[in-house]
Amino acid sequence: MQKGIEEILDRLIAEINKGKSVEDCLREYREYAAELRPLLELFEQIRGLPMPEPDSRRVASTQRKARTLIEEKRKVKSFSIRDIFVLSPALVRITAVVVLVLLATVTTVMLSADSLPGDALYSVKLLAEDVQYFLTFDAEGKARLHLMFADRRTNEFACLVQPGIPIHRDLLADMLNETGLAIDRIELLSEEEAAQLIAHAEACNHAQLSLLEETMEQVCEDDRVTVREAIETCMEQHKCIECLQNGNGMDETDCPCEGP
Repeated sequence: MQKGIEEILDRLIAEINKGKSVEDCLREYREYAAELRPLLELFEQIRGLPMPEPDSRRVASTQRKARTLIEEKRKVKSFSIRDIFVLSPALVRITAVVVLVLLATVTTVMLSADSLPGDALYSVKLLAEDVQYFLTFDAEGKARLHLMFADRRTNEFACLVQPGIPIHRDLLADMLNETGLAIDRIELLSEEEAAQLIAHAEACNHAQLSLLEETMEQVCEDDRVTVREAIETCMEQHKCIECLQNGNGMDETDCPCEGP
C-alpha cells in the first residue's frame, strides 16, 4: 500500500472513531474506495468485538499474588516496581493497554471456537475466520482455509440437525459454498501442491454427502427440496474432485468444473 493511502486510512479510522460511517468516508476518496473499503469494514468489525467479563475471584487472587510478589521484590532490591511507573509512566500505560486488548481478543476468539449459529460469540468466530483469510495471500493457503471452514460448517450443521426442526438453510449454503471455493482454488495449483488438498476435499465432500443423506430422513417436508438440491450440489462437487484426481482427464461433458 502506498504511503499516501496509509495516511488516508489513518485519517479515516480517526473519523470512524468519531462516529462517521464507512460510506461517508469513502465518498471523500472515491479513487481509493476499492482498496479502503475492506480495511475500513474490517476495522469496524474488530472495534465491535465483545469484551469477555473477567472472573472476579481470579482477578482478586491475581491482585493478592501481585502484591505479595511486589513486597518480596522490594525486600531483595532497592529498585521497586513503582520506580518503573515514575521513570516511564506513558510507556507502562501503553504497554498495559496493548496487553489487555490482546488478551481480551485472544480469549474471546478461543471462547468462540465451539459456538454455533445463534450463539452470542458465533459472529466473533466468523470474524476471526475473515481476518485469517484476509492475512493469507497464497492460493494454497486460501484453499486450505476454505476446506477448514467447510469442515467447520459441516460440523455445525450436524450439531443443529434435529428431527422435525427446520434446517439452518444459510449454514447449509455456506457449507457447500466453502467446499466449492476450495475446489476452485485447488484447480489453480500445481499437481504436487494440489495432491494433499484433493484428498482433504474428497473426505470433506464424503462427510457432507453422508450427513445430507441422513438429514433427508429427519427433516420436515418443507426442507426436503432444499436438502435434495444440496445433495445434487454435493454430487456435482464430487465429480469436480474426480476431475482433479484424474488431472482433468475426464471428458469435458462429464465434468461440471469445466465451462461451456
